[in-house]
Amino acid sequence: MKTLFLPTLILSLWVFSGCSFFNKNPVVLQINSDKLTSRQFAKRLAQKIHSLNIQEVKNQELIENLKRQLVTDLIMETLIKQWAKSHSISISKKELHQELQKIKSKYPDKEAFEWYLKRKKTKVEEWTEHIKNNLLSQKVMQKMGSKTPPPL
Repeated sequence: MKTLFLPTLILSLWVFSGCSFFNKNPVVLQINSDKLTSRQFAKRLAQKIHSLNIQEVKNQELIENLKRQLVTDLIMETLIKQWAKSHSISISKKELHQELQKIKSKYPDKEAFEWYLKRKKTKVEEWTEHIKNNLLSQKVMQKMGSKTPPPL
C-alpha cells in the first residue's frame, strides 16, 4: 500500500496542477500576474492575419513575424495597463464615449461603420476595448513623458 501512495500523490498533483495535457486552453504568455491563454492569442493572431491578402497568408516567414510582433504588442499592452493601474491612471466613461463618437463621426453613416467592423471581423466590444487601450497608452506616455528630464 505504501509503495502506491507516492506515485499516486505525484500523479494527482500533476493532473490537478493544470498540466497542458488536460488543459484545453493553456497559458502561453505570462507578464507578472497577467496571463494570456492560447485561445486569446489565437484570436488576436487571427485578427492580424485577416488583414493579409492570400499571398501574404502563404508566407510562413511573414506569419512568424506577425506572431513575434503580436507577442511584443501584448507584452507592451499588458505592461502599460499594469503601470497605469499602479499609478491610478484610467479612462473615464466620458473620455471613452467622446473618443468613440469622434471616430464614428468620420464614417458617413452607421452602416458604413458597421461594415468596417464586419470586414475586420471585430465586434463593437472588441473595437471599444482597443480604443480604450489606445487612450490609456496615450495617458501613460504623457505621464511618463512629464517625468522624464529634458535632454542636456
